[in-house]
Amino acid sequence: MNIFRQKFPCAVSWKSRLLTALLFGVFIIAFLLAFKPFELDTLPTGRLVFFCSVYGFTTFACIVFVGFIIPKAFPSFYNEETWTTGKQIIVIIGAIILIGSVNYLISPLMTGADLSLGKFLWYQGITVLGGILPVTIYILIRQNSLLMKFEKQASILEKKLQEKLDQDKKQEAPPTGEEKKNELTVIELRGDYQGEKLMLLPEELYLIAAANNYVKVYFFKNEKVSYSIIRTTMKKVEEVLQRWPDFFRCHRAYIINLDKVQHIEGNAQGYRVRLRGVEEPVPVSRNLNNEFSDKLLALRNIIT
Repeated sequence: MNIFRQKFPCAVSWKSRLLTALLFGVFIIAFLLAFKPFELDTLPTGRLVFFCSVYGFTTFACIVFVGFIIPKAFPSFYNEETWTTGKQIIVIIGAIILIGSVNYLISPLMTGADLSLGKFLWYQGITVLGGILPVTIYILIRQNSLLMKFEKQASILEKKLQEKLDQDKKQEAPPTGEEKKNELTVIELRGDYQGEKLMLLPEELYLIAAANNYVKVYFFKNEKVSYSIIRTTMKKVEEVLQRWPDFFRCHRAYIINLDKVQHIEGNAQGYRVRLRGVEEPVPVSRNLNNEFSDKLLALRNIIT
């Protein structure tokens, strides 16, 4: 059960979704040609190939529907933070059941079969048995492949970061004049309500997290990390922070202070960073992994 609870990427590109749908469509054509269920063994070769192609296209269309339309209709369910391997398998099994239902409905046009409950259950049984094994194997292999990939990349980055942190502890030098000047620069974050604002030094600001129409601003005050909630958007905050290279929008819902990154982890969804004094790990969007690595290494003067 731990395998099915493992993180799995939810927000994949449309190209990847189309490719997945195409692969399963081709698999169904090959499966039907090989085993000839649904009374297809009674058809001559030409019609058999045509009907198998129709069933393959049905598979392709149903997976596209589940991959593109359903997530738009239920966005809260398709939340990457809570998406797991088990959820992915359940969704694909749902797509398989949909494929079986459509195949059942078009069967009279294909083979002249009558519609009945027994036929429906038979079609579903054949479809699920034909699809559940390759789907489960495909998802588990992909989950393991992504996990190994991001764990390895995160481990290399983590090692470099820890070496730099240890080196900095040994070489604590007083700040230069330029650094003192930057420390005195104040970040002013204004909210939409009148008089709503936060005044912080760059080194005090740790993290900004989106919260519907608000943002949570994590900062260091009185020897601990606290947060305040103000009504504004991530876009407005990002515009304010453009002056400071320490800040990086690593995810659509998070902006981090790269100077406060203490640890880097990896799972099948990509990188997770831990900031000094912040309990929850912060995700890094997979398409920003390379940019995050480059900016972190450059800012911390880590030699690659």
